[in-house]
Amino acid sequence: MADTTPPTIAITSSNTKVKADETALITLTLSEPATDFIVSDLVVTGSGTLTGFSGSGSNYSAVFTPAPTGEGSSVVSVANFKFSDAAGNANEDGADANNRLELTYDTVRPTITITSNKTYLGLGENAAVTFTLSEPSIDFTIEDITTTYGTLTGFSGSGKSYTATFVPSGVDVGLITVDGYRFSDSFGNQNNQSTRLVITPFDPNRGNVQ
Repeated sequence: MADTTPPTIAITSSNTKVKADETALITLTLSEPATDFIVSDLVVTGSGTLTGFSGSGSNYSAVFTPAPTGEGSSVVSVANFKFSDAAGNANEDGADANNRLELTYDTVRPTITITSNKTYLGLGENAAVTFTLSEPSIDFTIEDITTTYGTLTGFSGSGKSYTATFVPSGVDVGLITVDGYRFSDSFGNQNNQSTRLVITPFDPNRGNVQ
């Protein structure tokens, strides 16, 4: 009996949410072996590229790399009549749900800015410190902040904005630092830059610098 059944393809991924410095392994499974399935049969709609295409017969794979600094979504698909089985039947499943893989990506890392109402403190003064994130965070806490020659009290906030009071512990210059890889945005990207604020407390040998 002649084979008149068109082959089909299913597209899956190891990860459909791709963060900064991540890729996704795309798996392409054909219902029947094909000898003419090639990388140009794949279409990427949106930003991103496919590399490392390999495989044979019914099983193939490729690596999806999103745009290096952006966020959005991309679709990997195979249209009708792109490959055929041993009997010469071409695929006709371009509209099937499993022939369209959507990947979302966010490769923008969050950043933080540290400011204060005072960078020189008078005798007995404290500083009101503000931490402003470029994106809302799901895990930024006071433990992410390092202080030198002083302490932070009254830490509060959420999303993109947080505040605290810096209390100096002596006359040495105080440092407030948030190191890289301390907090994440809602997509899971971590900050990768260290940010520091310098606060100079009152020194009786120098006087009150204002």
